[in-house]
Amino acid sequence: MLLDEPTVGLDPGQLHETREVIRAFGRDHAVLLSTHILAEATVLCRRVAIINRGRLLAIDSPSGLQRAIEHTSRVALEVRAPAPGLADVLAGVKGVRDVDIRPSRHGDLLAVDCRIDAEDGIEASIARAVAGRFDLHRLERRHPTLENVFLHYVSDAGAPDDSA
Repeated sequence: MLLDEPTVGLDPGQLHETREVIRAFGRDHAVLLSTHILAEATVLCRRVAIINRGRLLAIDSPSGLQRAIEHTSRVALEVRAPAPGLADVLAGVKGVRDVDIRPSRHGDLLAVDCRIDAEDGIEASIARAVAGRFDLHRLERRHPTLENVFLHYVSDAGAPDDSA
C-alpha cells in the first residue's frame, strides 16, 4: 500500500485511528508512507529512507538514523555572563565542538547552544565549568530528532551534479 501524507489535516481522534489502521495493515503487508511530517515517520515506521532530489541518502530505523548522527547532540544553556568569557570557558570543555551565544528572551541572560560529541557526562563537565565562574540558570541535553537527522543528511548532500 502506498500512502502519501495520510494524516494531514486529521483531528487527534482520527489521527489515532489512522495510525492504528496503518500499523495493523503493516503487520502483514508492505506499506510505503510518504510524508514530510517526520514525527509521524518516527511513530509509524520501522524503517525510514531519506530521499533528497531523487537521491537515496540514508535508510535505517528511526533510532538507527538518530544514533548515526549523535554527534549533532546539543546542550542548551541559559547563563548570566559576559559572552566572550563564557565562550572561552565553553571552548575549554573537552567534547564541546561549537558554541552559539545569543541574547536570551529572559532578561539579561545569554542563550547558549553547544554542539557536542556524543559522550556520557559531558553535561556535567559543562555545568562544572560554567557554574564555577558564572550564574548558570538552565542546562538541557538535546538529542537528535528525525528532523535533525533529515536536515543533517540533506545539508550534507548538497546540490546534485547536473553535468551528468
